[in-house]
Amino acid sequence: MGAIGFLLTWKGANVIESTTSKISDRFGVSQAVQGGLIVAAATSFPELAIIIISVVVLGDFGVGAGALIGTAVFNILVIPAAVSITTFLTESTLRTIVG
Repeated sequence: MGAIGFLLTWKGANVIESTTSKISDRFGVSQAVQGGLIVAAATSFPELAIIIISVVVLGDFGVGAGALIGTAVFNILVIPAAVSITTFLTESTLRTIVG
């Protein structure tokens, strides 16, 4: 089951990347805007779907609010930390190799 999920995620990422590249080429949008806006909106869709389903179908606002707050906290805390650690490790490794 995990392999199927991985393959679907990989295929979906390829579709999103190629589609956003076509959109940015068509409208003359830079790569920074493409990555910052178009892909961010596309990857936020699962959270939006959870919020809509929890409120409309289940009638439970708490699940939607939890998903919204949880993803915001994750995006604010975990992603910059991972980038910082990766950047630090990469720079220290380069300093060691280069001298």
